Amino acid sequence: MKKTKIVCSLCIFLIGLILFKICKRNYVKNIESCYETVHVFSAVAQAKPTLSFIEHIVLNVLDGSKHSNCDCCIYGYQGTHVHRVNAVVKETYIHNSKLTDLIAKQFQCSVKNIGFRMVNIQLVGKMESCSTSYNLHPVLYPAIKENGFGICAKIAYNYLNPFHLIEWFEYQKMMGVDMVLISLQSLNKDAYKVLKYYEREGISKLISFPNDMPGKLDRGFTLQYWHYHQSSHDEQVAVYSCKEFLQGFAFVAIIDFDEIIVNDEFSEYTKTLLSEILPSYPDAAAFTLNVSFFITDWGVSGVEPLITSKYIRRTYPLAYRYKNIYLPNRTETIDTHRIWPKSGYRRISLQSHNVILHHYRDCNKLDMFPGDCTSFPKYTDTKMIKIMPKLYDRVVAAKKRSRTPTSLRLRTNVLLTGGRLDIPTIPTTRDEAMEEEDLPESSDISDEDMSDGDSSDPMHDGEDLKACQTCGLVFVYLRGFKEHIQKGCGINKSIEPPMSRKALEDVLNGVSVTVVCADDLPAYVVDRPKNNCDKKGSHWVVFHFSGSDTAEFFDSLGQPPEVYQRRFRNVLIANGPQYCYSPCLIQPSDSETCGLYCAYYVKKRCRGF
Repeated sequence: MKKTKIVCSLCIFLIGLILFKICKRNYVKNIESCYETVHVFSAVAQAKPTLSFIEHIVLNVLDGSKHSNCDCCIYGYQGTHVHRVNAVVKETYIHNSKLTDLIAKQFQCSVKNIGFRMVNIQLVGKMESCSTSYNLHPVLYPAIKENGFGICAKIAYNYLNPFHLIEWFEYQKMMGVDMVLISLQSLNKDAYKVLKYYEREGISKLISFPNDMPGKLDRGFTLQYWHYHQSSHDEQVAVYSCKEFLQGFAFVAIIDFDEIIVNDEFSEYTKTLLSEILPSYPDAAAFTLNVSFFITDWGVSGVEPLITSKYIRRTYPLAYRYKNIYLPNRTETIDTHRIWPKSGYRRISLQSHNVILHHYRDCNKLDMFPGDCTSFPKYTDTKMIKIMPKLYDRVVAAKKRSRTPTSLRLRTNVLLTGGRLDIPTIPTTRDEAMEEEDLPESSDISDEDMSDGDSSDPMHDGEDLKACQTCGLVFVYLRGFKEHIQKGCGINKSIEPPMSRKALEDVLNGVSVTVVCADDLPAYVVDRPKNNCDKKGSHWVVFHFSGSDTAEFFDSLGQPPEVYQRRFRNVLIANGPQYCYSPCLIQPSDSETCGLYCAYYVKKRCRGF
């Protein structure tokens, strides 16, 4: 009997001990701070054509927590809406993960039927509250380009040669690249200006990357500060950002600024892949490129000043430090050199095809060369000499443009050319084609309207830009320019606001809205600041009162479109110094704006469709 009591007491004790440990573990798990242990680098929404279709947001992080038990706090504009949901670990980078303090991971947060536009997001622990006062990260909305080509350039850091950067970007533009995603650390001033220039051009997207990496290790991405285990996870976070941001593209390559993809015909990447390579490998998820190293220590062997024609001696193409072009919709995940295909697809090694990676670097960065590399076999490759004149002209022109303020350049060009602005334009996009297909079969569009429409020939785009010699304003159409002259240049006129900003907001509160023109705006809906604003505006609203329908407006906080219309972008930039801006900061500084798209939409709306 006593033995039974002892056994029962022991069992109760053990059960209690187990329950205590479980409760303690759950308590510790729940009180862990995600704010202090999980470091978010970017947050990217699912690539969908409209907000209502987006089902999740992915956060790309370095995770130093023990349990990865976090929630997502998702905010609307100015924190007016808050949505809290459990953060699920989507993916963990396992390479050397047992030897690192901070592991590259992806957290996924469900946003189905969330009901508002997501602006900022943060990770918090289970017992931490949502608060806009700390650790907010902007939500990035990726573009969808069904036949687009994107490049993941990973991280820009330390020092980059600005002239070589321009050469690299101009070559990518020649090859039909649509977008380059760059995680940006501190950089030399001239290189930073080049990157910002190409971001304004619309071919690159810069996202911030911390200069001082989190954790106890003092590390970086140069050879002397590279930490074998931890730095690979640091780099993987940038790759994760690319994976999510470029998910809507047909093809993506992960290459550095000292690498270019070359084919014998110098045809655009997408054209080569769709017409030549993909038909031969219909089940391909990725194409692995062999690498030819052009060693700068071997000395100048070609024609200066372009680096691609200056060094024309290379190694034999090798499957060493190879890179991939992958198809996002067929790929499970990626890192710098590897890809994991989805079921039913495979990685193809292009060993015999004429597409290859040119890598320009010195011997010290290559562990494949023991000791002195000068004795290594050398092969002369003159392919890049063929396009040197064309590429050089582009580089010189881009270098000049990048040093001139855009508004001044556009205004000067228009005034000097008497209305013509010779600027390369973005080719017709899928969205534009869809808009044309949606036009009614019969419409009241005059011949003048048709001639003012978007030309399918890029060489003639921009012919109808006209500039006022008095105030410098640039007009898209000749008739708009004539009306401006007939009414008298309004450079010295001022408008007194008959209604305050608050009163205007009260009038519009609860009004059903959409995107329309503002020609019939009543006089009482004028809201301009009385003071002279000498800085760039932060927010705008376009109003339209049709007379019979509901009042409507369109503002700069809408979702950015897939591709901006270059002509209207130029007009807005050129006119910018003459605009009246509101001094009130309504739009968050880290928000994307669709202001350029609005001009295009207003133009379409004014024409009756």
